[in-house]
Amino acid sequence: LPLAYNRAALEPILDAAVPAAVAGPVRAVWQITEQPAPAEPADAIDLHMREQQILKSVSQGLKNREIADKLGISTEKVKWYMKSLYGKLQARNRVEALNRARSLGLFF
Repeated sequence: LPLAYNRAALEPILDAAVPAAVAGPVRAVWQITEQPAPAEPADAIDLHMREQQILKSVSQGLKNREIADKLGISTEKVKWYMKSLYGKLQARNRVEALNRARSLGLFF
């Protein structure tokens, strides 16, 4: 489970059984991880038209092959654009890319 789900259960243990020298740094990490990452303005991320088309297709649940057929490009070109999107959106996968795009208001 993510740390946030376990925090309520761990707080009493920290208070009762863990030395303050350990509990303090644990709480500090919790504070850092609970702070939202600073948002980058949407206009700072410049997506080309083809990247926008691919991102929209991904949001519709299409696979690379389906996107390639829909846009009349190769699967390798779709993968190339996806890597570009991951870099621009600071994402490691499709879900992160979509979530980041939504949080920046990039959906059209």
